[in-house]
Amino acid sequence: MNKSDKVDYNYGQPIFMAALSSGFLLGTMVILKECGEVKDIMIQEQSNYMDIFQKRPTRYRIYETVVYMLVMFILAGYMPADSGLYKVLAVVSAVVIIGGAPIIYRRVLAPEYILTKTELFIRLGGKERVFSLLDVERASEWKALFRLKGKKEPLMVSRKFLDMLDDQLQKVRKNKKR
Repeated sequence: MNKSDKVDYNYGQPIFMAALSSGFLLGTMVILKECGEVKDIMIQEQSNYMDIFQKRPTRYRIYETVVYMLVMFILAGYMPADSGLYKVLAVVSAVVIIGGAPIIYRRVLAPEYILTKTELFIRLGGKERVFSLLDVERASEWKALFRLKGKKEPLMVSRKFLDMLDDQLQKVRKNKKR
């Protein structure tokens, strides 16, 4: 690129406006609008595979178990349970179902968490929920289990996010007492 070449800094603007008008970026813009300025966002995180695998709700684990049982019943109908192939397929199906479920959850639910100074935003499966930090409290010291408006729910987030959330919850509780 030469010094005489003119750079068009508005090049991406029509693409951005088209994405905004089609609703593609609307969810992000709504969150930013509700949060106030961008500086209010302390941390924003999309769950990764390991966070989902380790911290997924019990309900999801039950679904996985039911699917595994169905697969086992189908396999039992086609081959004897004492055959080597049956045992190999049982182990492979367990690994695929239990190990592959977080990948499916990540694609379908696209879990995203945003922490601001006063609120926690949770986006799962296109649905967004907003909780005031006054309505959020830790339900377990060892798990990523929180009580959100009185209902226990695991947060599928990293340790860094949990630490920041714990710190912010302490600050909010401290300011509430004053």
